[in-house]
Amino acid sequence: MDRPQANSADQPAASAGAAKPEADRVEVDPATSAPPPLRANSTLGDAMTAFDEYMLGKGFSDNTIKAFRNDLKILRAFMDDSALLRQIQTKDLNDFLDW
Repeated sequence: MDRPQANSADQPAASAGAAKPEADRVEVDPATSAPPPLRANSTLGDAMTAFDEYMLGKGFSDNTIKAFRNDLKILRAFMDDSALLRQIQTKDLNDFLDW
């Protein structure tokens, strides 16, 4: 009589320290890996770079990316590129819109 195949739920969990077989390893290229997440103490420049990478990764059209970049360059001219995200207030953005 044939024995039924065990499903993955019946298999013991692999130990945390076990090395993955070569075929299961994923090589990560540091040049294309995701940037570190933005934090409250990230700069406006960091946020602009992250948004640019996001748009490229999502496949936005060249014209869309160019338009957003131009708008953000104007914001950067108004504010300091090294301004921390946590320091940017609604009033700052309203002042920018009035500028």
